[in-house]
Amino acid sequence: MVICRGRCMQFGRELFAEVVTELVDVHGFVPPLSMVGVADDGSMFGVRFAQDGGQLQAQVLCQHVEIQFGLPMNLMVVDDANRAARVFVATGGQRTLSVL
Repeated sequence: MVICRGRCMQFGRELFAEVVTELVDVHGFVPPLSMVGVADDGSMFGVRFAQDGGQLQAQVLCQHVEIQFGLPMNLMVVDDANRAARVFVATGGQRTLSVL
């Protein structure tokens, strides 16, 4: 389970949690994880997911909103073992995850 505290973005919180959970549980990614997202309007964010008490805690490190966060969006996730994944989220919300 992923918990988001502090300045957490409302946009896509469930989507980000699903992606991180899949990367850790299915693909063996090792926390802490760093996620960077860039939306089609140039908005971007950086989030760090670290273990705390057996759960992943999300901390928003940086955020820039150009107009508003929207779709489509590209996400890059890197883990502690230097593994990387790319996630593309289409306008309709469908996502494609590729472990690199």
